[in-house]
Parts: sequence; C-alpha cells; structure tokens
Amino acid sequence: MWYMTEDRELIRSTAREFAEKEVAPFVAQMEKGEYPRHLVKRMGQLGLTGLPWPESMGGSGNQWVTYGIVMEEICKVNAGLGLIMLLNTAIAGGPIALAGSPEQQSKWMKPCFAGDVNIALSMTEPSGIFNFPDFQTRAVKDGDDWVINGAKVFTTSAGHSDIYVACAMTSDFDPATYGGLSLFVVPADTPGFKVGHIEHKLGWNGSATGETFFSNCRVPDANLIGPVGGGIPVLLQVSAWECMCFGSMCLGGAEAAYEKAVKYTKERLQMGKSLFASHQVIRNKLAELWLEIEALRGFTYMVMEMTDQGKPCMPLQFAAKIKGAAVMERVCSEALVLFGGNGVIVDYDIERFYRDAKVNAIGGGSVGYLLETVSNMI
Repeated sequence: MWYMTEDRELIRSTAREFAEKEVAPFVAQMEKGEYPRHLVKRMGQLGLTGLPWPESMGGSGNQWVTYGIVMEEICKVNAGLGLIMLLNTAIAGGPIALAGSPEQQSKWMKPCFAGDVNIALSMTEPSGIFNFPDFQTRAVKDGDDWVINGAKVFTTSAGHSDIYVACAMTSDFDPATYGGLSLFVVPADTPGFKVGHIEHKLGWNGSATGETFFSNCRVPDANLIGPVGGGIPVLLQVSAWECMCFGSMCLGGAEAAYEKAVKYTKERLQMGKSLFASHQVIRNKLAELWLEIEALRGFTYMVMEMTDQGKPCMPLQFAAKIKGAAVMERVCSEALVLFGGNGVIVDYDIERFYRDAKVNAIGGGSVGYLLETVSNMI
C-alpha cells in the first residue's frame, strides 16, 4: 500500500500480535461486560495510545495514518477496545491535547498515554449530542472554582475512568460565534460527581456506557480547558478526528468479517464441493465486498494523510465515518448470510461484528446527523 513504510510495518506487526495474542482471548469476557483495564494498560506500554501526539505530552510523535493502522488491527479483533483507545487518544483526550495548557497536557495526557489513566467525555444530554442550545448542564464561577450541576448520558467508559471531560454551559448559547459551552476536567473522586446507570448495549461490549451526574461539583479554575465559552469549536475538531478514525475502525471490522466469510465458504462442503467452488454467486458476492473494503481503505488513509499534511479536510473527516459505517454494515450483513444458520450462532463470532457495525453507525454521532453536517460544509 502507498501509505506503508518500514516503520509502519513494524508498528502494524506489534498491534497485530497484541490483538491476536492478548486481546482475542479476552473478547468473551468483554462480551459479558468485563472492562479490559489490563489491555488498556498494555496498549500504553506498547506506545499505541498516544501515537498521533508529540512526545512533549507523552505521545509517540507519530502520525494519524500510523494510528489508523493500529486502530484497524485492533478492530479486526474487537471494536470495544478500539473505541476505548480512541476515547483516550482523541474523543476525550483530544480536547486536552488540542486546547489544554502545557501543564494540563503533562498532568493528564502523559499518564493517559502510558495506560495508567482513563479519560471519558461527558458531553451528550437527553436532548441530543450536539444540541447545545438545549443543554441543561451549567457551570458557574465561584471565586477560584467552578461549580457544575447537570447530568449526561451515553458517557463511554463511565465508571472506569479516572477523569471526565465535562461539557457545561457557562453562558447562553451564541449561534453567531458558537460560544457558551466550556470544558472542564473533573476527577472521578470529586465530591458531587457520580456515575449512574450503565447501559446494556447491542455492541461495543466491554466499553461501558452510562450516565454521569454533577451535583454542586466543584473544580478549580485550573481545570478549565481552553477559554471560557470556547468549547464548541474544540469539540467540532475532536469530533472530526473521531469520525476519521471510525473509518479505520470500520475498515478493520469489515476486513475481519470478510476474511471469516471467505474461510467459511471455502471450508463448508455441500455434495463434496465447497460453497466457494460450487457457487459463482458466492464468489461474485465476495468480490463485491472486497471492492467495497479496498475503496474504504483508500478513502480513509487519504483523509488521514491529508490531516497529517495539515490540509483542510473536515468534511472528508466526517465522511470517513459515514462511508466506513456503510461498508462495515454491508460487509458484515452479507458475511453473516453466507454463514447461513451458523451466522446467528454466537460461537461462530460473525454476529458480533454485525452488532458492532450497527452501533458504529449510531454511537458518537449518527450517520444521519453527520450527513447533515457534511451537507452544510460542502
């Protein structure tokens, strides 16, 4: 592939070995809801979590393309762990990496990238993920502190994170400047902070998703990330990075489902011949799926390369998730059908990828919402 280098091949090999030898044996426990804290720590030890960020904040000084390669390999085995890595790197760690002071980056990002600290983003409210005018969570200045009150839903890694990036309105939403929302780091042991109900999900199992509550939750002014009221532009950029990485997440899941389908159709015998050998329609279907996967590969890494080069490409970053979710869902759906009745049996492991594909199209901003976002940018 055009984007591969000798160094990236080495990092791919490291990620692949980790996924196959250490992640795969733990997938069954994650499907039962067990959080993979030891795997998060291991990713930090291997230097995988902070790949896109400079060494000054504990990263590896690498690039988004390289990070995408790692994400692809991990998501070939398990999407839940890939989501946790993305959360620490970009979704929740991104605001601190992008807008935090050097002191904040050193304090919170270095231990995160080392695998010692988990970060969550408490952003979504019952009114919606980006419906800022209706957000009810508020932060009020009181001396040298901020007092936060409100509630959030769909917080990934709820109950397993050491710090939470809380999104709270510090003034009324200004549609002209997109001002009014501020970002705060809230340590999990802060009085007034509480984790609520943990959801039982269709997919992304092992990555806990739940409610978070703030009741007169007091944090120092030093925990404010970026300027007062300047949180929305930060979240928009972080969301674009997230969607871009979803492209590689979906690529990995689609590849895994495709490879399982090829293997199964070549091994499954009917009247002495494999399904693959005896049915042209199956071979053609697999060829179509391969074309979809390779198109997604080229698009995703093109966008990541543009990002690494500093080229404006936000609509394309959002589009990577739109395209990725569509490809993964189609590949996983067709692969499951090729398994016949065995496709819906848990032991064959293909249905897990189909479930994760459905969640990929919704979690972190639905494809429908992202299409509207892109339509306003192009």
